[in-house]
Amino acid sequence: MHARHVDRRRFPLKGLVHEKEEGLRSQLFDKERRQPADSKNIWRCFVALEDWKPGQIVNFEPNFWTNWSKGDVLFFDWRNTAHSTANTGVMDRPFLKITGTMKDDQFVLNAKRDHNKIKEIDLK
Repeated sequence: MHARHVDRRRFPLKGLVHEKEEGLRSQLFDKERRQPADSKNIWRCFVALEDWKPGQIVNFEPNFWTNWSKGDVLFFDWRNTAHSTANTGVMDRPFLKITGTMKDDQFVLNAKRDHNKIKEIDLK
């Protein structure tokens, strides 16, 4: 369980494996974006590794994400959205949490512009 929180660490990349680690701590920091200045956008998503089961809770205030299917991917504004998770059910709730940069983040930017309407993409 993760209690309600907003990720507000001064430097949210603690533990990040960085290709040029020696210069990471000396980089200028963009306080508004909460990441190193002059860097690509850092995104966070959850990937559902199994279908949703009763009792599994993911909260992005003021809403809840439920009824997900294995393979669903959810991007969210982790820096500014109060969020929490819990599992009050009897089945495990496996998620893959990914935080990093994307080669092309236009899909996420378009979804944000379209007020986060659910979109399906074909990965074939």
